[in-house]
Amino acid sequence: QFRSACCAMRATRRHFSTEKFQYQPKVMFSNDSNTVVITPGVGKDGRQLPPATSVCIWMHGLGDNAQGSAMLMHRFAINLRHVKFILPTADSRYVALLGSETTSWYNIKGLPNRLEEPCEGLEESADRIKRMIVREVEAGTPPDRIVLGGFSQGGALALYTGVGLQARLSGVVACGAYLPLGCPALQLSPQSRFTPVLWVNGADDTVVLPAWARASADALRAHGIQVDLRLTAGLGHGL
Repeated sequence: QFRSACCAMRATRRHFSTEKFQYQPKVMFSNDSNTVVITPGVGKDGRQLPPATSVCIWMHGLGDNAQGSAMLMHRFAINLRHVKFILPTADSRYVALLGSETTSWYNIKGLPNRLEEPCEGLEESADRIKRMIVREVEAGTPPDRIVLGGFSQGGALALYTGVGLQARLSGVVACGAYLPLGCPALQLSPQSRFTPVLWVNGADDTVVLPAWARASADALRAHGIQVDLRLTAGLGHGL
């Protein structure tokens, strides 16, 4: 796992240093390489772009890390020059489904219906994301200019955190995800009714079944949350 993370980090650094764009966002790695931050960089005229006015916090899937999503977010940053992207890496923990430790936002037992998973550790991860949001708000970005997003387990964390916040976010983006309805601490806040959700799932996903996405979306809609659920034909568990 450590070797894979190092290879991913080296590949990411090569991508940012060798691929040529008219505009190049600024990419920063934390000292422990657990977080990647992408901010407005230098335009083709050589001038530094203005600071970001919006923030996107993106969470990776089970067993992945921040570098695994960095190249995709970097491409988004080329067109979304007003957005600061923050990509955290989950802590390593034991995952019962795998029978081993890996980077994971919470434990997965592997129940037949993923919606019934208790998701031990989810609240701890959500608190970490909430602290990130608080820091960005204190730095001057209002909650309604902040987006939470993620893939698979990271998407589940984005949904769980976003619908529980006592604030209206700009939105939540979930890809190949589900809402952890079995988590005892799950609470839908009144303010979350004003946070729209874009939900994209593969119609052929055999890891996160489309039925779980539909049931999750229905639960959110019953709470008054606007959910745009899109099941993509021919797409399995991926982006």
